[in-house]
Amino acid sequence: MELDDFEYQRIVRRLREWALSHPSPDRPFMAIMDETDSELTELTPIQFAEQVERRTEIGRSYVSYLEEMSTLHAEDIVASIDRTIRANELAR
Repeated sequence: MELDDFEYQRIVRRLREWALSHPSPDRPFMAIMDETDSELTELTPIQFAEQVERRTEIGRSYVSYLEEMSTLHAEDIVASIDRTIRANELAR
């Protein structure tokens, strides 16, 4: 299923909000190993949100995951992002 631009931008806005609410928005929270050259890439929450916004392979993979989970759990596509934003706020 291909998301329309409005839905994609909803995800991007929520991810920006999540990244800025993260306790360490400028510190890596994720490491990804590139299969072709075995190079490790670390991403901060802000960089991760940018990957989604730029629709890179990493960003598209995450959006596909969100689509699958929203279908599986019959919930809004940004529901899981909203939960992490709330969790970040409670952790402060």
